[in-house]
Amino acid sequence: MDSNTLQIIFSGLGTGSIYALIAVGFNVIFKSTGALNFVQGEWVMMGGILAAFCFNDINMPVWQACLIAGVAVALIGGLTERFLVRPWSTRRPSR
Repeated sequence: MDSNTLQIIFSGLGTGSIYALIAVGFNVIFKSTGALNFVQGEWVMMGGILAAFCFNDINMPVWQACLIAGVAVALIGGLTERFLVRPWSTRRPSR
């Protein structure tokens, strides 16, 4: 096997692993709430775009860009849940 074949194999395994993690997340959310949450894909894309921005435009190392993107998306997700989702889910219906 040449280096191109190995690179394609490892790239495919990495991409497949990311897809598997997203699928597990969909499954956990659906089993626990009974609702499909397609916003999860948007959170993954936000993290990927933020990591690419940090790596390409700010010239951070890959590990640091991924770490910062993960923390930033987790923080944004927590704030979104606290200030947007929770008030709507605890609101009583008006009559």
